[in-house]
Amino acid sequence: MANSDEPTRSLTGTAPTPLEGELRAPSARVNRYILLDTLGSGGSGVVYRAFDPALTRQVAVKLLRTEATQAARQGERLLREGRAIAQISHPNVVSVYDVGTFEDEVFVAMELLEGPTLATWLRQPHTFEQLLDVFAQAAAGLGAAHARGIVHRDFKPDNAFVMPGGRVVVVDFGLARATDGLSDVDDELAPPSPDWDRRLTRPGAAPGTPGYMAPEQLRGEAVDARADQFALCVAMWEALYGERPFQRGHPSDELLQIERGPTVPARPRHRVPSWLERILRRGMAVEVGARFRDMPELLSGIARMRRRKSIWKAAGVACTLLIVAMVPLVISMQRGPACPPATDKLQGIWDTNTDGKVRATLAAMTSPIALQAADFVGARLTRYAKGWVNAH
Repeated sequence: MANSDEPTRSLTGTAPTPLEGELRAPSARVNRYILLDTLGSGGSGVVYRAFDPALTRQVAVKLLRTEATQAARQGERLLREGRAIAQISHPNVVSVYDVGTFEDEVFVAMELLEGPTLATWLRQPHTFEQLLDVFAQAAAGLGAAHARGIVHRDFKPDNAFVMPGGRVVVVDFGLARATDGLSDVDDELAPPSPDWDRRLTRPGAAPGTPGYMAPEQLRGEAVDARADQFALCVAMWEALYGERPFQRGHPSDELLQIERGPTVPARPRHRVPSWLERILRRGMAVEVGARFRDMPELLSGIARMRRRKSIWKAAGVACTLLIVAMVPLVISMQRGPACPPATDKLQGIWDTNTDGKVRATLAAMTSPIALQAADFVGARLTRYAKGWVNAH
């Protein structure tokens, strides 16, 4: 990590460009990182595309808002949690390279992601299996953070990216908090305000995004990893059914909706199997203890049912192929065994030799009609023999 006390200079060697409202101008520096342009901003800070001259690569630098780090205790906690996230090495979690302070603000330098957010990706049509795959990756990333004692607290489709190769990366741990028993509010929970429905709740209120927040989070209580499980299942429900299970609004109204349970829309976007609906409902249970123990247990349940579905599908295909292969055999068995040629049964009774002997006997007679009789008798007996063979 670079020394936060190191003097900073812009590309021209002059002092860094000061803040312009909430954003820093291009070519300014945050520690050693040279800002190139603004990628976006949210309730917890501003994200810049930046250049790291030490490692000669582009990175994303998130500078947390002044009001979010004005308290020394809060700034120290953000540093501690940022360093904990930097220890996570998982393909489905954004890589954090550096965490530090700059001009009394906390910055995080991380992997620069090229790809749409999961929210943007979901606007295009995808198959049921593709949706399961991307959310399974997101769940794996959250599970990796949980294993390090980090709860995201604001998972939603806007906080995950889908890379060109299909890799899903969970980002924006700006509201993350180590599971050290601290409450989820920095001060006493403030009463809801008209701007409750903003993308991120205002400082001092329960952190998170309405519509994805677990009931204990809406109440301002301490949360654990199962709050992220709740948010993940809400996002999956929304992707599969085409609408959220609970509508956004005043927190008390949303709590009532959660207690009633989600309602399947009349025209869902996908045909969701009953086993997956049961898993999602359990992940969104009102009582924390009724949810899955952790993300691996939830993922195991989905993977087990997918394997079972694949086995039944493969068995169905095998049975179909077996039936098709057995049809000719069944038909041949119904016809019965083939009979030996019936001509064998006429050997010595009426065959070529017998026909010759009859003709010779009749031809030896002195009667003038003997030869005609021989032809007539031979033709009649031969025709009768063929009819008998066919009938046999």
